[in-house]
Amino acid sequence: MYADIIIDITHEKLDKVFQYRVPEELEGDLRTGAGVIVPFGRGNRETKGYIVGFSETCDYDAEKIKDILRTDTSSVAIEARLVALAAWMKEYYGGTMIQALKTVLPIKRTEQQKEQRILKRCISREAGEKKLEEYLHKNQKARARLMAALLDDEEVEYSLISQKLNITLTVVRALEEQGVLEIKNHKIYRNPVKEKEQQRHFITYTEEQERAIRTFENDYKKGIRKTYLLYGVTGSGKTEVYLAMVQRTLEIGKGAIILVPEIALTPQMVRWFHSRFGENTAVLHSRLTDGQRYDEWRRIRSGQARVVVGARSAIFAPVDKLGLIVIDEEHEQTYLSDKHPRYDARRVAKQRCENEGAALILSSATPSILSFAMARRGDYTLVEMPRRVGNRPLPQVTVVDMRRELEAGNRSIFSALLIQKLKECLDGGHQAM
Repeated sequence: MYADIIIDITHEKLDKVFQYRVPEELEGDLRTGAGVIVPFGRGNRETKGYIVGFSETCDYDAEKIKDILRTDTSSVAIEARLVALAAWMKEYYGGTMIQALKTVLPIKRTEQQKEQRILKRCISREAGEKKLEEYLHKNQKARARLMAALLDDEEVEYSLISQKLNITLTVVRALEEQGVLEIKNHKIYRNPVKEKEQQRHFITYTEEQERAIRTFENDYKKGIRKTYLLYGVTGSGKTEVYLAMVQRTLEIGKGAIILVPEIALTPQMVRWFHSRFGENTAVLHSRLTDGQRYDEWRRIRSGQARVVVGARSAIFAPVDKLGLIVIDEEHEQTYLSDKHPRYDARRVAKQRCENEGAALILSSATPSILSFAMARRGDYTLVEMPRRVGNRPLPQVTVVDMRRELEAGNRSIFSALLIQKLKECLDGGHQAM
């Protein structure tokens, strides 16, 4: 048995797959996505790799094929699961393993982590004042300016010191050697959300909302992970239902992914999610800078952010201990990728939930025909919410056949009824859209 292995999962190293022999003692223990240690290069340097496939035949000279040394117990579980998901996508949708891996693991590791340099005074104020007098006496003006700044504030940013006070790093190093200050480097998180404050929400659920939440909770407590079609009319409170389910998922130590159509990811909506889950929220969408995307990916992977809100590609977010995936407006065509591999985020979400033991919620007022058929057949659990919150009436809709308007001699793009209603609206002092 032979295993196809990628040595690294950065973009630059994804273009080649190496073949290794599976030792007899490891047969049956290895699976796609597993991390392994292999001898690599002329010096047979022990290197970590990931298995992306198996074969009973060898593509090279069998005598030159090296053996896998052992499984890698230190490999990150989430990376192994994402590699396994890429392997499934390659089989299900076609294309190459490289294409699938670059889709599932889209973050370039070469992106630089942003840091902030802080200068901290290490001596007392009295000692600092004596140092200031010494620098002034010796006409060391730059050192004096820096010392004066440190007397005003015990900690100051190096960027402010260098720009406003025109102080070079050489001067800073000189004071560091004298024990006057120390240099501290802080990692900066490039937050794409301006509003950080988490707000408490007190919600009184309707009977239908409570029933929907209870259906999910009862299954979850029993260890049952299903796919739910949350089918409710506009204004029935579907969003509050799945947010409550996300909250329950977090309470038991699991993570969640919420997919929304790209067009719906407005700054207001992002801030709204952030106000619900605070610093636990990460955002992934196409308008992030490379630095913001890298920082969000790092926070998700480390477990600092356990709720991911994003567009289609957020389905591949490296959430460990995944407990729930929500796809809002699941009927939208934006969940279909038009690039290789041409995947459907809804189908990928279902597969990922099966792989990781998570539940899936598809939410819509107008479900796709496929999802509705699956619910009617019993493959999905149908949760219906036919009434609006507060029993507010649905808007009255009138369908006008414009062919009849044309027959009546109306060549305008507006029907006679629409013109009449617009006139009534304007005469009443209202606005129309």
